Amino acid sequence: MRELVYLSEQKLQRMFVASGRGVGAPSAEAAVGLPGLSVTLTTASSTPAPDGLADATRKLDKVIRFLKRNHRPVDFAAQGVRTGHWVSFDLPMGWGMGPEAAEASDGIALFVGTASAVAERPGSATGLLLCGSAGHFRHRTVTASRPGSDRDAMYQYLADLEAAGDDEAGPEAASRADRAPDRTDLDVRVVCSAFDALSGHWPPPERGRMRGHARVLLTADHPGRSTRLVVATPLYVENPPPRLPSRWSRLWRRGQARTGS
Repeated sequence: MRELVYLSEQKLQRMFVASGRGVGAPSAEAAVGLPGLSVTLTTASSTPAPDGLADATRKLDKVIRFLKRNHRPVDFAAQGVRTGHWVSFDLPMGWGMGPEAAEASDGIALFVGTASAVAERPGSATGLLLCGSAGHFRHRTVTASRPGSDRDAMYQYLADLEAAGDDEAGPEAASRADRAPDRTDLDVRVVCSAFDALSGHWPPPERGRMRGHARVLLTADHPGRSTRLVVATPLYVENPPPRLPSRWSRLWRRGQARTGS
């Protein structure tokens, strides 16, 4: 069973229908909310019905196969990633909700992390900022700021960017933000500032490994920054199982144990 932290039921149902495995109207199970969970930022919340969660997990498995077959997601840090692409991610991330709201669904879900430099771009790194609806968390989380803080406008901007990109017809269509050249520079400045602020709020020691798939809203290579930034809206985010040692590593350790060295 997947340990889901975040799941967008709207995206899930849309992709499930696109895969040819669903009907136009959401099922009763798909309509059940799956509010979100944070390992370090959790407060008490009710648990979703087991049948609804099992149905969502079954659909997600099929949608992931559909994505891999038809859209071939690449790692978010790969060269050539642009707006509208589906990407995969697996890296340490900090996460939570902002701004504080009376209803969880009124807030924005935020995940932030940085991938190390790759061979193709030595000396550089790629940041990932995920934006979604806080109503898709599996348990309610505490927020990244207090009401009325100067970050509230930033959160609203990110929410608007995510909503504009998520309203597009096809999974490969360019977002509205990408089609508005006069706003591109402003988008880049805002998302880079947001990434820096959120990275400071969740420093690397406080992050946990997360993985999933997301659709790119914006890519930013801001002058003077060594970190390229990818902003995306997630289909799902999960806590992956621990990485197991390779077969050769296990054999080597077994041999070491036998020899007593």
